[in-house]
Amino acid sequence: MDSLAILFLFGASLANAAAPGPCIVFTISRSSASGLRSGMCVTGGILAADAIMATISVLMVLASTTLPAGVDAALKATSIAVVAYVSLRMIFNSGRENPAWHREPPRLADFSLGFTLAAFSPFNLVFLIALLPQILPDRAMGALDAAIVIGVFVVASMLAQLVAVTSGAFLHRSLRRFGVWLERAGGLLIAAITIASLSASAIP
Repeated sequence: MDSLAILFLFGASLANAAAPGPCIVFTISRSSASGLRSGMCVTGGILAADAIMATISVLMVLASTTLPAGVDAALKATSIAVVAYVSLRMIFNSGRENPAWHREPPRLADFSLGFTLAAFSPFNLVFLIALLPQILPDRAMGALDAAIVIGVFVVASMLAQLVAVTSGAFLHRSLRRFGVWLERAGGLLIAAITIASLSASAIP
């Protein structure tokens, strides 16, 4: 890949990662409610999912394959279910002592929820399945090109997440008493964003 293609890919990936979607809102909400460590655990889960999703997307491009019929509807349904689950946990568990993570340590729960949300975020699904194949060069990609694409996507996501974590941690220090309400508001916002984005776009 030439430098212009890499720069364009980075810009598109950064725009997708920094858009106020479920992942950014969740990171800010958890960081504002529970501090920097929670936010970093969420970020770790999101970046892990981003790397896996980007790898799957690139492999699909390399194999010149598309999603089988009906998979788009299944992805939408799964996305709605995952976001509803995360949103409800944010709304009803925020502020509790060891907030109903039940069998999971809180930090592991933050990581796993971040991972699950990023894997089924409508923003990521649309970008990686519908848009990324159109951004990639028409010529056949080699292993190095594939690694660059995955790396650029993950780095862009990491930069956006670091800004979100920092913002949330600042809110946690300055508005500590409102952290619970910020997280609950974040849960409602995530649900609204997901419904709106899935209604307005299609996963081909």
